[in-house]
Amino acid sequence: MTAYATADQVKLAVARDPDKPTGSAATLGFDQLDLAIADAQAEIDGRLRSQYTVPFTDPVPAMIRSLTIDIAAYLASLTFYQEKDMKDTDPVVRRYKRACCMLGDIASGSIDLDAGDGGPVSPRTGGGFGSPIPPSEGALFGMRNFGLARFGRW
Repeated sequence: MTAYATADQVKLAVARDPDKPTGSAATLGFDQLDLAIADAQAEIDGRLRSQYTVPFTDPVPAMIRSLTIDIAAYLASLTFYQEKDMKDTDPVVRRYKRACCMLGDIASGSIDLDAGDGGPVSPRTGGGFGSPIPPSEGALFGMRNFGLARFGRW
């Protein structure tokens, strides 16, 4: 499965100063950052599953990569700060809230995804999990299907 982001990208997103990452989630190990990325990717796939075929493959849409970085940065920061609250003014929190809003807009169709090759990502057209079932025409079952037809036209 293609990862939507890398640990290095998340480190850059959370570091206040990339040359001195102390005091931020940028000091977390790659295993912890990879876990945050996997969680972010699962959240994105879950939110977009009804509209798009997920997981996305190469090339991963740039917007999905960006949202993954923002969500993973938030999740990594939760791990780093543990019981300490992050303020709403924290850039990581602001980016996370923006990512959640954008995911909602993508899921609703208000924002189109760019496939990375200049064309749009095609939304799911039906038949998958979460897709509406098309209405049927006519009777699906009759009395004979249940052994109840004895007389008449059934």
